[in-house]
Amino acid sequence: MLNRRRFLGMGAGAVAAACASSGKLVAEREPLVDAVPDVITKSPVPGKPMPLALSAITTEGVRTATTIANLKTFPQFLELATSLGFDGIHLRVSLAGLQTPLGELYAQAAAVKKAGLLVSSVVPDADVPINNVHAPDCLRNIAPYLNFAEIFGSDMIRVGMKSEADIPWAQRAADEAAERKLRLTHHDEANTMFETFPIALKTLKPALVQIAITAECRR
Repeated sequence: MLNRRRFLGMGAGAVAAACASSGKLVAEREPLVDAVPDVITKSPVPGKPMPLALSAITTEGVRTATTIANLKTFPQFLELATSLGFDGIHLRVSLAGLQTPLGELYAQAAAVKKAGLLVSSVVPDADVPINNVHAPDCLRNIAPYLNFAEIFGSDMIRVGMKSEADIPWAQRAADEAAERKLRLTHHDEANTMFETFPIALKTLKPALVQIAITAECRR
């Protein structure tokens, strides 16, 4: 059966094949399970492989300007993740979100736990992954997103930022998240405050300056 590490190994094999076809000498590749680069499998815990999570984006289908469909039911997705040997899932709105009844969310969280999986991160609305103009709205009212993450035992919530006007809201939302030992994360999406590396640095500069000042004062 093709599991997560064999799948990643296939990618490493493709790179090796590309090098060979370009005239570079490469060693004969070992079986797929052994071909996974160390950078992928190295874990901060000695003797244990890096835990991997399957994103719900892998089974998503049609999306509109406001919605994202999934080709799997929640139980089917959990079965897929466990059958491939993943340690957890990245939970997206296509499977569960703020629109899901509270009782159903708790049942889904129980199903994840029963399956022996963790939830690495969540994105419980469609605006953020669709990356539309409403993506930053979550920052204006982050509490429901934090509540959602806590139900699934996840400490990371994906958010969206479109302009400098979103920065103060992001700071407040991050503070609120930190009070509950949760974190906010942002993808390097086009047309966002993290679209490119220079833009991301500019966005983070005030925070980085504050960190530097704080570190200097503690010396």
